[in-house]
Amino acid sequence: MNGRATVADVAKRAKVSRSTVSHALSGKRPISLKVRERIFAAASALNYTPSAVGKAIRGQKMMIVAALVDGMEKASTGVLMETFQRAFAKHGYDMAIYVCGNDSAKALSLMRHLSGGLVDGIVNLLPDISVNQAVCACSPVPVLTYLRPHSSSPVYIDVKGGVRDAFDYLWGLGHRKIGFIGGDKAKGAEMISNPEVESVRFYLRERDAWDPCRVKQSPGEFNDGIVHADELFKQGCTAIVAANDQVAAGIYSWAFGEGVRIPDDLSVVGLNDSPLALMLTPALTSVQFPLRETAEITAEAMVERLNGDSFLQHRVLSPKLIIRRSAEAVKKTEAK
Repeated sequence: MNGRATVADVAKRAKVSRSTVSHALSGKRPISLKVRERIFAAASALNYTPSAVGKAIRGQKMMIVAALVDGMEKASTGVLMETFQRAFAKHGYDMAIYVCGNDSAKALSLMRHLSGGLVDGIVNLLPDISVNQAVCACSPVPVLTYLRPHSSSPVYIDVKGGVRDAFDYLWGLGHRKIGFIGGDKAKGAEMISNPEVESVRFYLRERDAWDPCRVKQSPGEFNDGIVHADELFKQGCTAIVAANDQVAAGIYSWAFGEGVRIPDDLSVVGLNDSPLALMLTPALTSVQFPLRETAEITAEAMVERLNGDSFLQHRVLSPKLIIRRSAEAVKKTEAK
């Protein structure tokens, strides 16, 4: 046979009508076991696969969940996507990844397009798209917005607690001038303030050590570590907490170029503990965000939605500080 097999080809081989083939494949109408087996055998012999459009028209499940992300440059995002894929695969679903950048209008348009029957569910990982925006754009397809402190989001990580642990660790090592290079994307669309910066401000104000000049907000990319590390070091900072391990890698790159030794001259702590943390020398002390667990919880919640369960439990997970070799006690002369 030339070309892709059609319903008509299957019907001809099985010696039944095209409507009977459609009913047998969709399961919407009862077909005798004998006829059904004959149809499936014909479909298998012809290597017939229903088209996506045809399945959408018939209201069948596509067995695909879409994940919308702003970018794939971060090591933690790759780990997260792999975890999502494995979690959904356990339930028989494939996952399609769409990279939307920072174009909110484009992202909402894509959500509306996908919800026209191309996918069964959508996971919103875009920080600029709120929970309510996603629900409106994706209706009637179920959508879950990832990592928001919102009852409609399955899981959230205690970001403030993770930042506090990083500062507490450095404070315990004697550091009093601690810089912070934050990631703007830590703040979701419906969140009033950046939880990372809010945690830094609260922690240092309690200790009468708050200086807004030591907080640098940025997109959270590698180059931000290079640019802001230079500024903070010149201000006298003996330690820096980075919004993610990419920013920390930028700090390492700057330090190497300037002859600044880590941790002898500057201590560094990262956030999220991606595989990159172990690739740096010295290995990076980092706050480990439970990304695998959050992905699994989100996938489970999505499958429950797809199976008709409307109940959603919101869970908050605590990060864990992983101590390695990128931070040490401040020298007494620096602590003054």
